[in-house]
Amino acid sequence: MSEQVDLPEFTAGWDYSSLPSNILLGRDCYLERKESFGRFRSTRNPGLILGDRVRIMTWTTFNVEPRGYVEIGANTTVDRGALRDTVIGEGTKIDNLVQIAHNVRIGRSCVIAGLCGLSGSVTLGDGVMLGGSVGIADHLTIGSGAMIAARAGVMHDVPAGARFAGAPAKPIKEFFREVAALRQLSERKGKAKADD
Repeated sequence: MSEQVDLPEFTAGWDYSSLPSNILLGRDCYLERKESFGRFRSTRNPGLILGDRVRIMTWTTFNVEPRGYVEIGANTTVDRGALRDTVIGEGTKIDNLVQIAHNVRIGRSCVIAGLCGLSGSVTLGDGVMLGGSVGIADHLTIGSGAMIAARAGVMHDVPAGARFAGAPAKPIKEFFREVAALRQLSERKGKAKADD
């Protein structure tokens, strides 16, 4: 992460002097509109960290309370809202190379690992954890406290507190039962060939 940079060359032409002083920008960030920071009330320093080459589009809202913070890694894009704002809750950490589509709502204290993709109008409850390379189809809700294992493909809503894995994603116990069953079938087939 680089140090605070001169803002004029990295913003979209709006009055950057209104940007809160406790926002730390990486290099080559693009901030389309200052209204994204209208509900940003953090008094922490820094209260928002944006990595290198982060793109924050129109109608993205940082809903950060006075003692909260948000961290967004390098090369992450947060798309503009269409029918409603794209919202990122306080305490959320988003790793590098993440795509957050339009109208996504991310709750408080979520952790999103690198290479994740959240399709349009996805809702993450509070405390959701996404492993690396998770893909979530549009208009789904991931309940508070849910954990999605790396490389999962989520095609249906996930209940609060659930643990899902696989592509398509399913409850983690079911996923591991299927893995064990496939291993047993493979071992039987290998044993049958050896007996021939």
